[in-house]
Amino acid sequence: MTRTPYDKILEDAERRAREMVEKAEKERDRIIEEAEKEWRKRAEAARNSILREAEREASILIANAKVRASFEIAKAKEEVIREVFEKAESIIKSRGFDVYKSLENLIRESLGYVEKPAKVMVGRGDAEIAKKILADLGYRSIDVEETDEHHGGCCSDIRIGARGR
Repeated sequence: MTRTPYDKILEDAERRAREMVEKAEKERDRIIEEAEKEWRKRAEAARNSILREAEREASILIANAKVRASFEIAKAKEEVIREVFEKAESIIKSRGFDVYKSLENLIRESLGYVEKPAKVMVGRGDAEIAKKILADLGYRSIDVEETDEHHGGCCSDIRIGARGR
């Protein structure tokens, strides 16, 4: 078989076509590989973002649960303390406890530590008794203040440059 110039052109064309197809296939494979890498990178970033958001939400839920639990514990403790005080107060009153005498002793002792008393702080409900005790003791210019901090007791305060009696 003799080769004609057309055969040579045809062979060159086929060779070039094969080279072009090979080059195109390599380029296709490279583009697909880069696209897969980019997709994996974006998928990983999205997964990490979702995980961070889930961790943040979980942290918030845990923190809220801890706050609610602490509040419930404090509420329960407060209720137990209130019940103990009520029971103690009931027992003391049932045994004939003299509130006037006890508060008078506390006020006398408290005023003994203060040179110029200005105010006596007593528990809620004890103000009228405290005013009578102070009047009976000759203290006319001392204020009486009811507080939740002095349940069943008292505390005196000073006034700089003033006289208590």
